[in-house]
Amino acid sequence: MKRFFTFFEFVLCAIALLTLAASFILPHLFEMRLEKNEQVAQMTLKQIISPALENYAKDNNGTYPASESLLVKGNPPYLKRLYNGKVIQGFVYSLDLSNVGYNVLTHPYRCGIKGSGRKSYAITTGAVFNETDCNLSGGK
Repeated sequence: MKRFFTFFEFVLCAIALLTLAASFILPHLFEMRLEKNEQVAQMTLKQIISPALENYAKDNNGTYPASESLLVKGNPPYLKRLYNGKVIQGFVYSLDLSNVGYNVLTHPYRCGIKGSGRKSYAITTGAVFNETDCNLSGGK
């Protein structure tokens, strides 16, 4: 006599297969999210904040802005929004500005594979870019 799966056994098998598939897919989704967050943080420093600061200095005889508000309130504005102290796609931004230069840091809101990133980034006067492991740089 041939025995077929009952509906309950079929549902249990389906749940087991879905759980197995999720165990393979979820780590890759987390990894992709971390990479995307890190790419956005790097791009923000290299292609938005640093060029705004360097262009401001170029337009003001080599004097850098002492505050972020000068970059936003200019005509035309060098930046479209404020970054200092903001969390953007899992990264916290910190701008240290003076008339002679700048140091812009960003670190993950939560460091690590279960956080929002694994690296911290910095860009300093002259568009010098640096990256460190967030566990070494004091990320949370």
